[in-house]
Amino acid sequence: MTKKQKLCTLAVALLVALAIAPQTAFADDATQVAGDNLAAQTQEETQMPSDNPAEPKTEKGENELTAAAIPEPTAEEEAEKLGETAQPAEQDELAYPVIEASAAEEQEGLPSANETAIATQAPPPLSEGAFSIKPQIAYGTALSCGATRNAAAIKIENIDGTYNQVFYFQSNGSGLFAIFSLYSGLALDASGSSVQQTSYSASSDQLFEIREVSGFLAIVSKSGRALIASGSTVKTGAYDKNAVAQQFRITEAPLVIPGVQVLFTAGSIQESMGVANSSRSEGAACKANTYAGEEGQKVTVARNGAGYEIRPLSSGMDFVPSGSSIIQKTTSFAWRVTFAQSGSRRGLVWLDPATNNAAQKSGTDVKMAALVANTAQAFLPARISAVVNGCYSVKNLGSGTVLEIAAGNWANGANVQMYASNGTGAQIFNIKNMGSGLCQIVNAMTGYAVSAADSNAYQYTFSGAYDQLWIPVASKGGGVAWINASTGRALNATGTSNGANASTISPNNSKLQSWTLVKTSYTSDPVLQTAMRHVTNSSSATDYQIMVDRNNCRTIVAEKSGGVWRPIYNWSCSPGAPATPTVGGSYTITGRGYSFSGALGGTPYTCYYYTQFWGDYLFHSIPYHQGTWNVQDGRLGQKLSHGCVRLATENAKWLYDNIPYGTYVYIYN
Repeated sequence: MTKKQKLCTLAVALLVALAIAPQTAFADDATQVAGDNLAAQTQEETQMPSDNPAEPKTEKGENELTAAAIPEPTAEEEAEKLGETAQPAEQDELAYPVIEASAAEEQEGLPSANETAIATQAPPPLSEGAFSIKPQIAYGTALSCGATRNAAAIKIENIDGTYNQVFYFQSNGSGLFAIFSLYSGLALDASGSSVQQTSYSASSDQLFEIREVSGFLAIVSKSGRALIASGSTVKTGAYDKNAVAQQFRITEAPLVIPGVQVLFTAGSIQESMGVANSSRSEGAACKANTYAGEEGQKVTVARNGAGYEIRPLSSGMDFVPSGSSIIQKTTSFAWRVTFAQSGSRRGLVWLDPATNNAAQKSGTDVKMAALVANTAQAFLPARISAVVNGCYSVKNLGSGTVLEIAAGNWANGANVQMYASNGTGAQIFNIKNMGSGLCQIVNAMTGYAVSAADSNAYQYTFSGAYDQLWIPVASKGGGVAWINASTGRALNATGTSNGANASTISPNNSKLQSWTLVKTSYTSDPVLQTAMRHVTNSSSATDYQIMVDRNNCRTIVAEKSGGVWRPIYNWSCSPGAPATPTVGGSYTITGRGYSFSGALGGTPYTCYYYTQFWGDYLFHSIPYHQGTWNVQDGRLGQKLSHGCVRLATENAKWLYDNIPYGTYVYIYN
């Protein structure tokens, strides 16, 4: 080679190096949501196990929804519909063996510029950064990493805007890229017939050239294998510039997606950043413990100027560097974020802008250390809903009292208030994610949904209306604030005393708008709920009503006290057999007696303590051998009688002793 040729070659190499210089790791502002705004979390993701809603993708230049807004998809968005079933790691994914980075791997960097690259003199068509990869042949889909384990296949799934569809393209300085899943921290690998994610080793199957073709981009490994979209999978094969299945749209994606999430440690993905025991104490240290779904292990990542705040959901305080430690404080602190440069598993690195030191896992602590951007300093983000479906006591952090249906009222429209915890069903609520970050809050006892009207909260039959849907968002007062989807107002305790009203007012992050969920084992009773709906919609000449559910073989007695109907007994019974059914409809109590006798299949019997509701139809005890107290047939909970309603003897006696004439009786299926 002549001297002139050598100088030309060197000039080209310098131009290539300048063209691929790493870019600032911050995602474009247009893809972010203002961290302080409660609306930042209207689209909660459940990348951990649960019934999980999907989040619309956030493209550069799009605006995200406000807390009070409800998604109204455009025609284009309908075409590129969001996947609601694409879930990243299931809980058992975290149990897979983790390949810990060795000391050598921690120091290992990307291949040097001296490595032999695919022959090309043109700079790559994109710079280092975070991107989503969308097949041309399957509009509305993207490459997706749905697991954290090594060797998991890369799939093609509906766009959901989550971390499992964000990949970091890391330049090796020679026109090639290693492509890492932001969710798993592992590298794309084209060594097999299908693309997998594996621990990074800088092999020829883990380094890719990005080629422009027909207005799209092809992804070709250094070993010469191209990525091919094939149904729901990503195959590998010989590069063909005319193959549409090898053409992709690679679009800029946010490196950080604001919202509630778990930050797993890349070195041991069973563990996550958080505070021990969901502490709400200022000064509590940042820890790395095995993830168990606790409030203190979920963090809110919120935009703050050029950086991001990290706040444990339990306290609402910011994680702040304090010497070599990291503690939670009421002080606002913005972290800078970049991507790890070395290690077999890579992720986000959180930096103190003032010192350029990084958060680093150190045993069970997360501390500050000099920036080396290795696996110990890498964290893997997983978006998760602020709440998980379940049955809870809903405790207010400002008052210490819990949400309650006032006076245990079963009536549709009954008020919701605050009261000291007593474990009754009136204080237990089933919370369910309904999709798009919206939840219903249904009282476990009555089955009615917490609803909002003007400034008041009350219970009502769930219809799916927006005034019955709530958006859980992280509160700076700790826990979550519940924002009504119709009004944009926050659920609020009006005071600290028993009986204080539950209202809705403008969100203000106060303790009286901050709620924590306490898991319970209360079991709802749909049969009782149906019976009490009949009770509260009926009237009686006395302070009692009796409901008989023939299909479920149950008799429910309700009593009116203080103007409120409540169930006092819920008994198993035996109504009429299919050939001799109990009559249905509305009746009243008209008579009673100590005993009567008859014959079952020719065998004489005696029943005791009968209460008459129509003609020969009675409530009475189980049958005994005639004239004795020797049980002839003690079965209940089955359709067995000649038309009467059999009860346990003590229950039949209670009706005989206490229910007045004129009491309303309703019998139904």
